[in-house]
Order: sequence, then C-alpha cells, then structure tokens
Amino acid sequence: MPRKRLSKEESSPLTVKKHAGRFVNRPPATTPVGELPPPPDRLTARQKQIWRELATSAPRQLGASDQFLFERLVRLEEQSRTNTLAAALSASYLACLKALGFVPDVRKEKGADKPAPSVFDLLKKGA
Repeated sequence: MPRKRLSKEESSPLTVKKHAGRFVNRPPATTPVGELPPPPDRLTARQKQIWRELATSAPRQLGASDQFLFERLVRLEEQSRTNTLAAALSASYLACLKALGFVPDVRKEKGADKPAPSVFDLLKKGA
C-alpha cells in the first residue's frame, strides 16, 4: 500500500529542500471553503440542536464544503443518541467523525509503543 502523500506544508523543510522536484506539481493542502452555514430547514428541531452542538465543538474549522458530510454526521449522531443506529451504519458514522476531524488518526496511549505480549509469554508467567 502506498504511503500518504504529504503536501509541501506538511513535509519537513529538509525534505522539501532535498527533494524539491517532488513538490513542484503537488497541489497545496485543501482548506474548507466558506463558513459552515446554519442548520438547514429540512432537519428536525433535535437535529438542529445536535448541529449547533457539534459545530461549536468541532476540533477544526468547518466550511460550507463540509455541509453535506456534516449533515450526514448529524443524522447519524441522532440515531446514535437514541440507540437506533444500525450496525451497518456504524462504519459510516465513524468515517464521518474521522473525515471532519472529531477522531484523531492515531491515538498514542501510555505504553502503546511496547509490543503486545504473546500468548506464550502469558502462559510462561502463569506457570
């Protein structure tokens, strides 16, 4: 699987200097267009409340270009809160959260850099 291509802004200055030819035709990092509009009229009152709540707690700047994905997230969040979210939609729910920046890509836990013990190691300790 190929590595994720980093934009010029995301790469280290040394990498850009050493490999300038790689960044010549690379598009800049995308940014949201416009501002996230208020909740649309087609949403219910509960969904509008969730829209405002998520919009204020968003970890990054959301724009008008995020509106349709954000609306999908609001609808899935409502189903999640009422325990009616189908198992088949849970992957879509998590994908929306990740795409809009609500879930970090990599969570670094305390001691996460240690390899997990194998079954044989656990059996040796128990014996």
